[in-house]
Amino acid sequence: MSNPAAPQGAPAATPPAPVAPEGGQPPAAATPPAPTPPASTPAPQGTPPAQPPAGQPGGEKTFTQADLDRIIGERLEKQQKALQSQQSEQMKKLAEAMGWQNPEGAPDPAKLLEQAQQQANAYQQQAQSAMAEALAAQAGIRPERVGTFAKLVDLAGALKDVDPTSGDAVRTAIKSAVDAKAAEFPEWKGAVLPGSSGGDGQGGATPSLDERIAAATKAGNHALAISLQRQKAREQAGR
Repeated sequence: MSNPAAPQGAPAATPPAPVAPEGGQPPAAATPPAPTPPASTPAPQGTPPAQPPAGQPGGEKTFTQADLDRIIGERLEKQQKALQSQQSEQMKKLAEAMGWQNPEGAPDPAKLLEQAQQQANAYQQQAQSAMAEALAAQAGIRPERVGTFAKLVDLAGALKDVDPTSGDAVRTAIKSAVDAKAAEFPEWKGAVLPGSSGGDGQGGATPSLDERIAAATKAGNHALAISLQRQKAREQAGR
């Protein structure tokens, strides 16, 4: 016969105490199973992921001070080489324009400057010699003697302390040297020397401008001939 149901809300019935086995010994307690560890321990929240090794995709390269110095040095070296190449090209074009060639390679700026100075000095000496010849003709030196006479004039000494850029100062210094040298050779002025070819041994009058122009032209001294022609034109204009 079934027991009647417990009324609702009544406390649960206390289970019956275990019955001791025969012999008076309690039953052995059951051994609980060992816990199974999880497959992987998840990282706690808030911990940043480990930095990927350098060279792997997604890693950002960090530049050290040595890297920055190396990059800057390489750029400066490239700029310097480009500038040197540009300067060398400009000097090469200048050498070709001036007619200076260096068979060994790029032109040497110091050598180019030296050659330019030598050419300038040569032109200056030619101009000074031409002026000395013209002033010698004006001083009365015979046309056939003008070239030789001008070589006797110490132009270097006369122009030692003179500003080469001042035309008037250069002319005055050369004229003083020419007049001083003409005083040493009075026989070169005026009449033909006695015993010289074309002379009669008795001397003669100072040749006219026309005769001096003709003699200078015949001797090939065109600078002197032009100077005498200008002198003649000035004299005719002053009459």
